[in-house]
Amino acid sequence: MIGRPGVDRIWLDKLRATAVMAREFCDPSDGRLLQRFEFLDHEEVIPGTWFPRRIRNLLVTGADLSRPESFRDSVIQILELRVNQDESDGFHWEPGPGALDITRPNQPKQVLTGGTELLDNYRTFADLSQTESTPWTDVICIAAAFLSMFACGFFLPVIFDRRRAKQKS
Repeated sequence: MIGRPGVDRIWLDKLRATAVMAREFCDPSDGRLLQRFEFLDHEEVIPGTWFPRRIRNLLVTGADLSRPESFRDSVIQILELRVNQDESDGFHWEPGPGALDITRPNQPKQVLTGGTELLDNYRTFADLSQTESTPWTDVICIAAAFLSMFACGFFLPVIFDRRRAKQKS
């Protein structure tokens, strides 16, 4: 089993390393199970690569996991499967200006010079998103919400009183 504790768990078959047997997703705040996928009826599509022909999806809908109604259960059946040819030679990537090599922990190194204007743009964006001043659009929206609540609080009782008076007569 591998995964991120409290977030997700992945089960792999020990005999068939590329065969994923199940995956669970949990609520990061409390570790509660949210969803589980079970991968069934594996088929070796190319030597050493296993693919499931059925996927069971258990979605948790309730808090009491001992009750069947706390789950929504469905099965996906894979009817057709095709494997692409290896096109590794067709893939090529060049790092752009300012790219960092982060393969050594705590020692990032710039691969290509330049690119500082991009980093300056990111810094400017980050600084703007952390400002504490309230934009005027937020002030207007808050004022409109308060006016709406005031209007509803004032006019709705008047409307209901008129309806009650009509119903009584």
